[in-house]
Amino acid sequence: MIDQLDNLINHLLTYRESKGKQALTFRGATISFATPDEDFNLKPAINFFLYDIRENLSFRTSGQYSMPSRADREAASKKGQTISLKPLPLHVDFSYLITVWGNDNATKAKEEHQLLGNVMLELARYPSFPEEVLQQHPLFATAEPVPKITMLDAPRLQNIGEFWSAMKGKPKPMLHYTVTLPIYLLDKDLQVEVDLIPEEMDIVVSLKK
Repeated sequence: MIDQLDNLINHLLTYRESKGKQALTFRGATISFATPDEDFNLKPAINFFLYDIRENLSFRTSGQYSMPSRADREAASKKGQTISLKPLPLHVDFSYLITVWGNDNATKAKEEHQLLGNVMLELARYPSFPEEVLQQHPLFATAEPVPKITMLDAPRLQNIGEFWSAMKGKPKPMLHYTVTLPIYLLDKDLQVEVDLIPEEMDIVVSLKK
């Protein structure tokens, strides 16, 4: 799944260029998802390093299924006292650090800053993935809700210096980029029967495979 998310991000970054629309130049840079350590030698390159995966607790609810409205429950009660419920997804944040790597020459810093700025401006266009992009990636084509993108917030690193020390490299400017994906732990095709008690319209849930 994570490799397919990498492909989705790659597609998004090059989306406007592939459509023949005016896009910012990336100077022929390779898009990489490798670890930017001392062995990283792709140049020029735009690197997305996945460094953190965690649940987004702001989406968490107490139940496993979305509960129907009272109107839907009343309608179901008149038609046999059953209604279908949708399983709620687990929302997971996949956080990347974006760095750029230029050729070793006298203008390396200037070229890297220009490239990083172009990447920032291109990705900032998208608070979420365009439907046309999602439709070309089957795993995400029917995602509900649409995967959310967060850019330029504070990275989830305790110490950036320690990060670069672990990579055995020199500090570089970086962008923080997070994609929040809905992940269904329960089978979407699982049948859920809800019995409704007409007097009080209470809900009793039982699972049917």
